[in-house]
Amino acid sequence: MQVWGKLVAFVGALVLLGALAGSSFARNFSATETRMTATFSRVEFSGGFGTTRCNVTVSGILHSRTVPKVLESLVGLVTEASVGGCETGSATILTATLPWHVRYSGFTGTLPNITSIIVKSPGVAFQIREPVFGVTCLASSTASSPATGTWNREAGGRITSQRAGGTLPTNCGMSGTLSGTSVSLTPAVTVTLI
Repeated sequence: MQVWGKLVAFVGALVLLGALAGSSFARNFSATETRMTATFSRVEFSGGFGTTRCNVTVSGILHSRTVPKVLESLVGLVTEASVGGCETGSATILTATLPWHVRYSGFTGTLPNITSIIVKSPGVAFQIREPVFGVTCLASSTASSPATGTWNREAGGRITSQRAGGTLPTNCGMSGTLSGTSVSLTPAVTVTLI
């Protein structure tokens, strides 16, 4: 009888591990759309020279609806970026540097219920004019100091917003911090683990 009980417990453990492996060890993300546009009512670039605050719109594509969950893998491109107007200071996207590569950098939360997907983009470049003294600086992200994006994900998988971030070097001898959260994402995108 004890052997039978141990066998049932062993089989039960195998079934549980198999169920967990199906979701916890998912190797890919699956997206319902390959194109997305994020609109930010305020993106800030702050440094020793003041804070520039501007409206920004960024559009991009995923290379495929199925994206490998492999660190540093190239998953897409930012194909368009524009500044709509600034509250303080001014900014210009250096469009000649587009497209910007987007690389998978990780996730937050616990599998299979992740709360965000993190990406990074070296090569992001823009010029800012700080609001206090009117100094103009060129900021550009690098492999060691990339611009980051965090796609916030709700429990059902829908991407609800995108956060911009990163510390970027400038040609003014100091770095600045990029920050902002999108106010809209179009079209609606759902990302699931497969």
